[in-house]
Amino acid sequence: MKKRKLSLEEKSYTLSDKIMLRVSTLILALFFLAIMYPLIYAVISSFSKGVLALNLIPDQFTLEGYKACFNYPLLWSGFANSVLYTGLGTIIALIVTVCCAYPLSIKGLPFAGVMLFLCMFTMYFDGGLIPTFLWIKDLGLYNTMWAVILPSSLSIFNMLVMRTYFADSIPHDLKEAAGLDGANEIVYLIRIVLPLSGPVIAVIALYYASSLWNSYFNAMMYLLDLERMPLANILRNLLITTQNAGSSAATDSMTAAAMEERQEVMKYCVMVIATVPMMVLYPFIQKFFVKGVMIGAVKG
Repeated sequence: MKKRKLSLEEKSYTLSDKIMLRVSTLILALFFLAIMYPLIYAVISSFSKGVLALNLIPDQFTLEGYKACFNYPLLWSGFANSVLYTGLGTIIALIVTVCCAYPLSIKGLPFAGVMLFLCMFTMYFDGGLIPTFLWIKDLGLYNTMWAVILPSSLSIFNMLVMRTYFADSIPHDLKEAAGLDGANEIVYLIRIVLPLSGPVIAVIALYYASSLWNSYFNAMMYLLDLERMPLANILRNLLITTQNAGSSAATDSMTAAAMEERQEVMKYCVMVIATVPMMVLYPFIQKFFVKGVMIGAVKG
């Protein structure tokens, strides 16, 4: 039997390196199982008629939970609202973040340290719920989609990540060359900086999109009409409605048990419906995400 030739990197491994590699692989495998098991459990439970056992074997295959969810009249409007809020909110958030991060990344900008301090101050202290509510109402944003989108249009953490990328990953010589060609700051930002910032823009867009997709608090506080509610709030109302209906319809023990099983199945169906869009989106920007998480790393 022909033996596989070891690469130069494999030959350089010592015994301790090999042991550490095996231990690291085992730990990562355990973490993977710990993360995947609840996801697999939720998906399989959504297709099971009864409560799923720990061995992940469904009691009886059924689509009743999904039928009940999809027959809910406000589900599709909630889905459309979430797509609108997520898409439009992500675009606005990226524009605001770039407009804030790029000036702070310029070396020698007057009062840059003061502005950066003021931005970071808001990460630890805010105005509170009641002043924010009054502010939203006085601006005329109450019960409109802008009450969900605009308060989330800037994350200081995301801005600092983008600022670090602009300052450390974009060569300063490019700005000098663009200045010699007559490009001002706006032209340099649009034609040079942004095309070279694809990885960080993709990562920040994913952060904003996932946050907006899963957001429910702003909609719960600032929206009155159910037709304007995003998917997360609609699914919450669906579960509450199902529980109330089950409580009023349960006239005997058999009916109560059946309604309880249906409620459990619908909980898992709601989890799957709310999670699938982000899981479908993630693989398309995974390569950018891998590059983006290395922002600020020490270069060798």
